[in-house]
Order: sequence, then C-alpha cells, then structure tokens
Amino acid sequence: MNTIRLAFVCLLCFAVITATAQETDKKGIRFFEGSWKALLDTAQQLQKPVFIDVYTSWCGPCKLMDRNIFTADKVGEVYNAEFVNYRLDAEKGEGVDIARKFNVKAYPTFLYLNSGGYLLHKRVGEQEEKPFVQTGKEALQIAVQKDNLASLEERFDNGARDTGFLHAYLDKLKRADMDNSKVLDAYFNGLSYTQMAQEQTMVFLGKYLMNTQTAALGYFLAHYDGLSDTAQQQVAGNMYRLCSRGIAKELDNKNVMVIKQLLQLMDKLPGLDAGSRYNTLRMKLVYYDMVRDYKQLITTGYALTAGLMDIPVDSMRTVDAAMFADIMQPFLTGAKDSASIPGFSEERKLAEHIYTKEVCGKLYTVIKAFTRLPDTEKSALHDALLWVNRICLLDPEVTAFSSLRSQLEKRL
Repeated sequence: MNTIRLAFVCLLCFAVITATAQETDKKGIRFFEGSWKALLDTAQQLQKPVFIDVYTSWCGPCKLMDRNIFTADKVGEVYNAEFVNYRLDAEKGEGVDIARKFNVKAYPTFLYLNSGGYLLHKRVGEQEEKPFVQTGKEALQIAVQKDNLASLEERFDNGARDTGFLHAYLDKLKRADMDNSKVLDAYFNGLSYTQMAQEQTMVFLGKYLMNTQTAALGYFLAHYDGLSDTAQQQVAGNMYRLCSRGIAKELDNKNVMVIKQLLQLMDKLPGLDAGSRYNTLRMKLVYYDMVRDYKQLITTGYALTAGLMDIPVDSMRTVDAAMFADIMQPFLTGAKDSASIPGFSEERKLAEHIYTKEVCGKLYTVIKAFTRLPDTEKSALHDALLWVNRICLLDPEVTAFSSLRSQLEKRL
C-alpha cells in the first residue's frame, strides 16, 4: 500500500514539474489567466509591474501583434522576466470598464501599470519587435522615476493639491491621453479671484481641458471672447480636439445645448487647417439633421460638397493610381510582407481607388442627410439626385448608393 502511495506521489510531482517546465519553455509572452482583482493581487505579491494588451476581436493590428510579436523569443524574455502580463478584450466583461478607466480609444493599446494598479506608461498602435521591447524597457525606466504618473495619481488620491503638483500631474495626464477632469476641477476650485482674471490662467485651462465633464469648461466658454488673439492661437489646437471629442460624445447623448456651445466655439477658433474645417462642417451637418434645422442643414451640405462635382473622373483615377503605388511600394521592395496581413487581398482591392472612394464618401454623407429633408425642398433634393448619380457612376458596386438613388427618384 505504501509503495503504491509513494508511486502516486512521485507521479504527481513529475506531472507538476513537467507542466511547469512546459510553461517555462513556452515561447513568447506568458499571459496571466484570471480576474482583474487576481491580476493586481498577483502583481502586489510579486512586486512586479503589469503589462496589459487591450484588444478587440475585430482589430487586425491586434491579431498581427498576437501572431508575430507576442510569440517572439526576445519579447517573451523581457516581458516574462519584468512584468505580470495580461490580455483584456475592451468590449467584453471587465474589459469594458477597465478600458474606459484608462481612456482607451484605439486598438491595440498597451498599458503599463505599477504593482498597485496605477498607470505608468501608455502606447497606442501596432509595433515591430524591437520597438515593442523598447517600449517595455521605457516603462521600467519610468517605474523608478520619482514623479511618474502612477506616483502622482497616488499622491492626488491621498490629498495632494498644491499648484505645482497639480500642474505636473495635469501635464502627465495629458501626455498619456488620460481623463483629467477630476484633477482639473481641483485646480480650478483652488484658484483665487485674482488668478481667475489673469489671461495666463485662461490659457492654462485652454491647454489642459480634455473633455466636457468639468466645471472649468463652463468658465472658459464664458470668458473665451475676452482672450487676446495670441492667447486664442495658443489654445486653438487643444480646443479643437476637445470640441471634436465632446461633440462626438454628446451626439450619442443628444445633449443639444452642449453641442451647440461647442460648435459655436469651433467657429471662433483661429488657424484651423482645411481638414479641421471640413470635420467641423460634418459635425454641424449631423447636429442640424438631429435638431431638424433644415435651413442650416442645406447650407452646411452645400459647403461640404463645394467643388466635388467639378473634379474630372480622369483626375480622380490619376490620383488613385499614385496613392496605390505609394501604398504598394513597401510590398514590392520586400520591406513589408503581404502574407503577414490578414485579408490583404481585400485591402489591396480597396486601396486601388482610395481617392475616388473618399470623394464618393463625402458626397454620400450629404446625400444621406438631404434624403431626410421635407418634400418642399425640391431644389436641394434635385441636387442630391445629381450627386448620387455621380457616385453610382464612380463606384457602381456599392448598393447603398443605388438605394439612395431609388429613394430620391421616387420623391422627385
């Protein structure tokens, strides 16, 4: 009996040792399996920072990282030794709230936390092997710095509110593209009346406002017109980003009063480039469509389509060919491998007519909005039919275009 029991114990030990050896020999990154709480508990016990790959099931670059980078020997050597590694689907389970907490908006996003769960470093987008390893090493260097983002967050949570500290913390949050509304409100509430009247205070607020969920925004909007031309130039870039993000969010909430205020501010911002002005018009189109302001909808629609019908088809095809050649050049030279890109053949087909599709997309956006105009707006509806005939000619395989044409033909 004792012999049998001893043999069983030996066999069990051998199985454990074998499984451990197999896990240790596994190439690439070894990802922790378990809940978010279990992950942080493990990181605390091991006193190791955490690496998190935030992905979605539909993200092509995420799949490339999973297939080509996370499996590399050198990557596994560094990340397994230095981090507790974790994978998080941003659209499932705990991943939804955690992705929101760290302001994840694109995929893949790589988060590096200290063992307490505070953010150290954040990177967005696919990386090759060497840069990805370097990013991990950068996170380790940041981890030992006295005033890293994680330590500032802990100090804030523990009550630190002096102005110098808040300035430093707001700067780190902005660089990491993290929600700073709570910190900015703490700074704003600590300002004296004298400080609030100073233009440099307004410029500071204008540079660090990142979303609409802060009391500081109301004060800034109320006093923006009083800024000098120089000050308005200094804050224009950040205010454009704030307005764009804010409008996108508030459109989902149908918060029309906030949207209207942000659109009014965008109209005042100096020095916007052509792309920014176009995006502003697109947001106006969506807003006027939502509130059924037909007069402004039509005016904005014509502004968005100005010049598009005048572009010769031959010119579009020439631009298409030049853009396609630029895209394909790395594959022709061997700098990139098409076999490593999922769905490359489909992507290649789309890339053949990028500029034409861009023109069609711009016209389609306005046509679709115009189909919701009342029948009394005959002139605008007639122009929409001309536009849809054009895009059907340029890209006849798109069924959405022909569907819009049928709708308009029945009404005219």
